Amino acid sequence: MVKIRVGDRVFTTQYIPQEDFIQVREYLKRLGFRWNAEAKQWEREDPPPCGGIFDELKARLGLDLPCKYDVKIYRNFVYVPEGLITDFSQFEYTLTKYKRVSCEEYCVQKRNYERCIEKCEDEGWKPVMKTEEIVRLWARTEDGKIRIPRGLAHKLNLAMKFTEPFVVDTYDGLREYQRQVGDALLKSAQQYGGGIAVMATGSGKSYMAGWLAKQLIRHGYNVIVTSLSIDLTNQLRDFASKWGAKVNAYTIQTLYRRLLNEDNNNENGNDEDEEYKEVLEYMDEQDLTKQELDALHNLFFNRKTAVIIDEAHHVPARMVKAVAMNVG
Repeated sequence: MVKIRVGDRVFTTQYIPQEDFIQVREYLKRLGFRWNAEAKQWEREDPPPCGGIFDELKARLGLDLPCKYDVKIYRNFVYVPEGLITDFSQFEYTLTKYKRVSCEEYCVQKRNYERCIEKCEDEGWKPVMKTEEIVRLWARTEDGKIRIPRGLAHKLNLAMKFTEPFVVDTYDGLREYQRQVGDALLKSAQQYGGGIAVMATGSGKSYMAGWLAKQLIRHGYNVIVTSLSIDLTNQLRDFASKWGAKVNAYTIQTLYRRLLNEDNNNENGNDEDEEYKEVLEYMDEQDLTKQELDALHNLFFNRKTAVIIDEAHHVPARMVKAVAMNVG
């Protein structure tokens, strides 16, 4: 007979063959159990780690011993032993991307191919097409662990079979420094009509911009979010939606060319023109129907419309100025 105490629970097994008892005793020692000669039982105050030799011990004893999952939390990641996750799809997402294509590739999908080609070339469109890509947000570490972002830890209950719900403390609000910057931006917008946030990489500027959009909407504003690329612009829109803010997402190139009708072929030969031509190579412009363009026009020039420009330091000054000075 073997008696095992885990915390305040005691488990007892009946007769075990001598050869099995030797192995059981070794397993108990390796799992951190200590022999209490007075009580004649093996003891441990907290449950041992699940998996590995614990599974062997449990099988040999035939006892429903409790265990804890060896899940480690370090900084922004959660580390889970390989083999415990059964559903990796919880940490995989379909990413919608847009790639720059030629007028021919773009117009082949349109009903009036020739008319589309003519307008595309005459108006200098820079068409894009949507593609989808599976993005894996988990990774396998060298020591045999599965690493997932801490923000997705709540999905472990769906990806693993736990006897008790697994909880990781995550922070969904603004941190103190983000709140200070956000409040300062709101105050600047009220006093001067706008503001600029300069923060370090990874400090949560885009996340904070979503919160800012929510505050502007509460003050009765329509909000347009914009950036150089469609991906970044959509990401900014998604951050805003996490705060419950419904915003309008357009790339800054779309606002600059399709809405403001700025001349993109300025040949003054200054440094900013050269910079602008280089930036054009990786800027996205959205294709809008006349109805969509009219709706954007009414929105952009509405007195109660605000625009949030992400990654503004990568945008030529002329574009930032044109959009910021004309909105509303």
